[in-house]
Amino acid sequence: MLVQSRFVFAFLALSALSVIACGFSEKAEAQVSPKPVTMNHPGPKPVLVELFTSQGCSSCPPADAVLQALAEETEKGEAEVIALSYHVDYWNRLGWRDPYSQAAFSDRQRIYARHINDRGVYTPQLVINGQSGHIGSRQREVRAAIAEANLLPVEIEAAATWSKQENTIRIDYNLSETRDQATLQLALVSTEVENEVPRGENRGRHLSHTNVVRELISIEQTDTKGSYSVDLPADLQGNSDLAVVLFVQNTRNMAVLGTSALVVPSLASGDARGR
Repeated sequence: MLVQSRFVFAFLALSALSVIACGFSEKAEAQVSPKPVTMNHPGPKPVLVELFTSQGCSSCPPADAVLQALAEETEKGEAEVIALSYHVDYWNRLGWRDPYSQAAFSDRQRIYARHINDRGVYTPQLVINGQSGHIGSRQREVRAAIAEANLLPVEIEAAATWSKQENTIRIDYNLSETRDQATLQLALVSTEVENEVPRGENRGRHLSHTNVVRELISIEQTDTKGSYSVDLPADLQGNSDLAVVLFVQNTRNMAVLGTSALVVPSLASGDARGR
């Protein structure tokens, strides 16, 4: 059931982005500064797709599957997408409280509704580069829109690394430029989550989700280089599938001006990879 309730971005194709990691222990990890950024890199530009979804919506699992496929294809080098999933809270009153939902994500979707030419606020809604909205389960339409957005020019290049000490993570970022009316957004992401749903429209189903945003933090950006420390929420402490992504967003029209890769540390190799 489709329910009516009423960021152009740039990506640095990171050829060598690493975090020296010693697992998720309480020992300080060595820090690696992000490499200098350059403009006008060759090849397609990855597209930021943001899916607004809910475990209380029976139309959402197909869209969740589309987002998962896009993320997996990107990891294999077969697509150019940074996929994020936001769980809204306005379905919670209908029998099942989505454990990943936040009112802040519903508010973010409403802000988009004021800026993009779409049908308002609904699930599953997929927003591309902060500029267009699509029904997330319409795979052909979504892929066509992504292919078109891949060709748009780069505006701001961005790179990021992160390290962890106890229950605090430090993010170091490097941008090619700063702009007025722009803010730096930091998304803390669980790359894979799953659970049973005992009530609501998806009652009895086992649902899985990819790149679920758990916290979205706005950072005051005054220079092209900087660092930011975050105390992890209790439910993310010790999380083995934590990832981060930074993006620069125009606060006037919600266009995404630049983004880092979704940086996922590998506990086995001590490397970090973009996804």
